[in-house]
Amino acid sequence: MGLLEDTVVKARGALDVTSKKASELYNLQKLKVQAASLNGQLAKAYEALGRTVYDAHVGDAKSDDVIEALVAELAEKNEEYHSLLERISEARGEQICPSCDARLQADALFCMKCGTPLAKAAMEAEEPPSVPPDVAPAEETAETVE
Repeated sequence: MGLLEDTVVKARGALDVTSKKASELYNLQKLKVQAASLNGQLAKAYEALGRTVYDAHVGDAKSDDVIEALVAELAEKNEEYHSLLERISEARGEQICPSCDARLQADALFCMKCGTPLAKAAMEAEEPPSVPPDVAPAEETAETVE
């Protein structure tokens, strides 16, 4: 009976790990679909902006307000798109270069494509190393001995 119970426990553990990985994969794919959809919306917005700028150049003086609205919409969608890309990279264990949008390893200090120093890695490198809790400063150790 012990062998059967051990097998069931191991099978449940394997099933839990598989379920967790499947959930992570599903969430990653969901983010990718959202990013692709947003990328399509960005393309349409850029096209509308180009059409409006052309119309303004040809002679429609009333397009300045429309251009400003389209530029604001593009800025918002670009920010949302980059946020999604960051979430995808985090899920993959990567980071994105703020200058060229290259995908990089999470522990990279510089972008391999453009050479830009990466803020996350630089901030982590500047933090002083933490002292393990079992190591006490010399003064406290001397006091506790007496």
